[in-house]
Amino acid sequence: MFDWLEYGPAYTAAMVDNAVTLADQLERLGLPVFRTAHGATGTYQFALDMSASGGGHAAALRLREANVLTCAIGLPHDEGAGMRFGTPEITRLGMTRDHMPELAELIALGLGPERTARTEAAARASAMRRRFDTVHFVRS
Repeated sequence: MFDWLEYGPAYTAAMVDNAVTLADQLERLGLPVFRTAHGATGTYQFALDMSASGGGHAAALRLREANVLTCAIGLPHDEGAGMRFGTPEITRLGMTRDHMPELAELIALGLGPERTARTEAAARASAMRRRFDTVHFVRS
């Protein structure tokens, strides 16, 4: 609780900034970011519409092979279409908007149909994760 009292506003702003930036980067790479009338997100999470690619669960399993964890969710037009991304943990580990293009590339690579691409994405994701070994937005 003390962490939230001290860092809550900054942590929240950083999570939202990461989510907005990551959604924008994924869209630039041609991935189907789910949008409402209010945009892709205004919070720490957003979704991809994977209805044309076998659904959210199948896509989440492909990303799991690529060492990227996410989960399937329903979307208004299709209960199994969505795949949810949240930014709390990557933000606490120190990732910023500047890291989102690299992460978006890993996600796009991991969603590809080729197992070799997912293997490459897994190695790159593990290497990226090793660069972030300090937890942020916590009291010492």
